[in-house]
Amino acid sequence: MTNISTILISLINSFCLAAAMSNLILYSSKFVYKIIICIHIFFCQIYLFPLYGQRSTIFCIGGVLLYICIFYKKQISALTFSLFGYLLYVLVNHIILVPFYMVGITIADISVSPLYNMIFLPLFTLAVFFSTYYLGKCLRKFFPDYNRSFPKSIQTLFFVELFACSAVYIYNIIEGERFGYPADTIYFNGLLFSVFFIITITIFLVCLRIMKKNHELLQQKRAEEDLMDYMNKLEKLFQDIRIFKHNYENIIFTLSNYIHDGDLDNLRDYFDTQILPECQNPTGTDAFITQLGNIKIKELKGLLYSKIINAVNRNLPVRLEIQKEIDSVPIKTLDLCKVIGVFIDNAIEETAVSTEKMLQIAFIRDEEHLSIVVANSTDKTNINLQKIYKKEVSYKVGHSGLGLYIAKEILNGYGNVTHSTTLRNGIFTQIIDISEPVEYDT
Repeated sequence: MTNISTILISLINSFCLAAAMSNLILYSSKFVYKIIICIHIFFCQIYLFPLYGQRSTIFCIGGVLLYICIFYKKQISALTFSLFGYLLYVLVNHIILVPFYMVGITIADISVSPLYNMIFLPLFTLAVFFSTYYLGKCLRKFFPDYNRSFPKSIQTLFFVELFACSAVYIYNIIEGERFGYPADTIYFNGLLFSVFFIITITIFLVCLRIMKKNHELLQQKRAEEDLMDYMNKLEKLFQDIRIFKHNYENIIFTLSNYIHDGDLDNLRDYFDTQILPECQNPTGTDAFITQLGNIKIKELKGLLYSKIINAVNRNLPVRLEIQKEIDSVPIKTLDLCKVIGVFIDNAIEETAVSTEKMLQIAFIRDEEHLSIVVANSTDKTNINLQKIYKKEVSYKVGHSGLGLYIAKEILNGYGNVTHSTTLRNGIFTQIIDISEPVEYDT
């Protein structure tokens, strides 16, 4: 074949392998990264394979995995699905080769014949690209929380299994090249990798089902604990109301004696020294009961009540605004509670140490949106609003820096949620905007 044909075939093969090893990765990357991977594979195809044959596969695949380690932050997950894509590429190759071998056409024949290449390459390219592309979309749709659903140990186990299988395959093709790729070797490898895929996918789905079930049970347990905590706080609130009613009756009785005796001077003195100071120092909880009545979601109401009580007990000025009833939210309630809890905890801690103390929580709802605002005063002026959401980054002494990172990861999992952060004039503000209709990843 001519040099142009060789370059074209190498370019198509490079595209196929780059697509296979990047399409299944669950986390999006810049397009330029995929181009770099494709260029690396193309370089191996043009310069290394003619000199060293299939032994160059080691450098080719190893280089791609190295690039993935550099480009992707969640390396174990990215490497696992990249190797899975490579093995799918291998499986498709064997499946398409079988009909050719059945009619007596070998790999050697395909590699030297432009006609056979014109038949094989389009079939192979389309099969690899579309199978990995749509499988990748399905994986990202059904497993958006893969990193949280699977512990690191299980992710590592899957990676080791796929790496071992890839090593076995690369060894097979290197040995197969020595013997001219006999038909029985092609059939055996195709059967071997088909069985491997079935076993691996079965194990993966079973593990995922177990993990998701455990996660659901844990969520249910936490929800029940939050509900019990809310009920206990509500019971205590009713007791406080009964005590207040009892004290109110006693106050009325003390005033009645002065009124009946017509002792206005002592009544005025008693009112100024005893009654008025007591009225100017309320417990801080009664003012929020009406507002919290608009929250019909028990878990969220319990969370807000506990956080507000915490702020009031620390003598922080809290302003709560809930304009309309909120009986549902178009994202998972537990996820919303996790995020709101992190934002309010941070706001309380920062308000407590700020000079001008201000803490505001607002739920603003219209027909299409629910906006949640958490704002607090701060004395900090050098906060990097992009950096605070990175893992293990915190401006507070003794904090792990995981709270905002986890909250951002949760919000990023929803296509109908936007999140913004501002710092203006000493006010740090978090705004969550949740759109209708109800659509979120499960």
